[in-house]
Amino acid sequence: MVNFQVSQFEIALELARKALIINPKAALAYKVIGEVYIRQGLNKDALAVLKEAVKLEPNDPEILNLLGSGYIKNKQHEKALPVLLKTQKIDPNQPGVHLNLALVYTKLEDGKKAIKHISKAEHLYTLADNKFWMGKSRDMGRVIAKKFHFTPDDISS
Repeated sequence: MVNFQVSQFEIALELARKALIINPKAALAYKVIGEVYIRQGLNKDALAVLKEAVKLEPNDPEILNLLGSGYIKNKQHEKALPVLLKTQKIDPNQPGVHLNLALVYTKLEDGKKAIKHISKAEHLYTLADNKFWMGKSRDMGRVIAKKFHFTPDDISS
């Protein structure tokens, strides 16, 4: 994970693959590989690996959110939705889950749910003092509001 976090993707992949040789049930190794694949645009491969991680850790919110992201990247929004809703039930305070739900609901043309989830994501990122993602959420909220022709009153209600 450390190598992934500092963008040393090839090293992260090599170590995760070695971990799987030692322990084929190492969900974290599958997670790392899936996350690297998403970053590299290998979205179909990412889905396959993340599904394996979910088999090993079916209630891990981080892995489930990544699987949801994989479905989004593959434009499979209908498949992403139940995964993300399950993730939200497990951990309702994960801002990335709400951001992904906002993306899915936008693509599924449900503006009210999209704006609700992006607002929740922005709030949670604000609480976490994550200015980068707070700003991304705010920008996405503006895009959603414009797409669905929301007024400020629509958003606040």
